[in-house]
Amino acid sequence: MHAQLKLTSRPMTVAGSLDLTALPTLRARLSGLPPGTHLTLDLSGVTACDHRALGILIAALRRARYEGGDLQLVSPSATVVESLTATGLIRLLLVATEWTTDSPEPEIATAA
Repeated sequence: MHAQLKLTSRPMTVAGSLDLTALPTLRARLSGLPPGTHLTLDLSGVTACDHRALGILIAALRRARYEGGDLQLVSPSATVVESLTATGLIRLLLVATEWTTDSPEPEIATAA
């Protein structure tokens, strides 16, 4: 199973296994966002997440913050939480347990 990225009016949904074949898609979607984007990623459907996927998330976080935006994770699956905790990255990322209507509307790219 490969990751599926779905651009929505709320969080960008990432689902499936973030394996070697899915990582180029994840990288392209995250690096293709406009400068200053405040992005929320819904990771509730992620079934596998290794160090390479975490590296892509951290690169996206650094880029977003450098350009005046930010990256937030919402509803990460147990697999993602385990990976973030084991690496200590959970301290660097904004992690929310659920999406609420009080959450700021993220600015995301529209599908071309």
